[in-house]
Amino acid sequence: MFALAPGRATAWASWLRGPLETVLAPGAWPLAKLSGALRPGRAIDMGHPDASELELVRQRDELELGLARANARIAELEQLVRDLQLTSTVPGREATRPVVANRVGQALGSGTIDVRAGTRDGVIAGDVATARGTQQLVGLVTKAGTMVSTVRLLTDRRIEPGLMQAVIGAEGMRDASTQQSLPRCQLRPDGSGRLIDEQVAAPAGSEVAIRVGALVRLDDATWPGPAQLLTLGRIERVDAAASPQFRKITVRPIVDVSRVSGVILHVPESRGDRDGGTP
Repeated sequence: MFALAPGRATAWASWLRGPLETVLAPGAWPLAKLSGALRPGRAIDMGHPDASELELVRQRDELELGLARANARIAELEQLVRDLQLTSTVPGREATRPVVANRVGQALGSGTIDVRAGTRDGVIAGDVATARGTQQLVGLVTKAGTMVSTVRLLTDRRIEPGLMQAVIGAEGMRDASTQQSLPRCQLRPDGSGRLIDEQVAAPAGSEVAIRVGALVRLDDATWPGPAQLLTLGRIERVDAAASPQFRKITVRPIVDVSRVSGVILHVPESRGDRDGGTP
């Protein structure tokens, strides 16, 4: 009856709450344990999760971690499929077998990177390396070990051949006659991660092709066959030369070849795939 009475009639008793809690608090835990012993079928919620709840949380965290790893693996495999699709045979280029090689190191100041592929994969010195996911030429293999190879970057001044004959404006693969009609240049590394040519012939009307943003592709018989028509980069600058009939161009690779996480090595199919190319 006291509990059901209006609050305004029992408000005077609220001052007893503090003293009663002070008196009863020390005995609350023993009374709870006694109650649990007398009624074992009823769990007492003491504000802490029980073992089954902790196990469920652990399992949920493991599943979320497994899902994240699976999604990362799927993304990696999808990128690998795109990489392999981009290595399809180009007309006039020797058929090659792509070897996916992750980067494992870089020798500072040497202009080279190390990749995880070697003679056991059929790789030898002189093989062509491109950036994964693009047709960007990265460089040439200069040393092939059993499991690791060294790639000389095309932006390093010590790369051989040092000069690169190229065509400007080749956005797509062209037939031989169309390829010959495009403006040409002779690029060399400038030591800053770019390629330059200070004497590009620029006859009247060539401004449409020789422009900032134009794609530049390798077209040089002194380079290995698998490197032909691979991308060297895009024109970053066009400057006037000493003669009005020439231009100076600066070409920047589409990706920073010194920072690639992996490459595709183009191994001629005619060589075989093991022991340095022994069929």
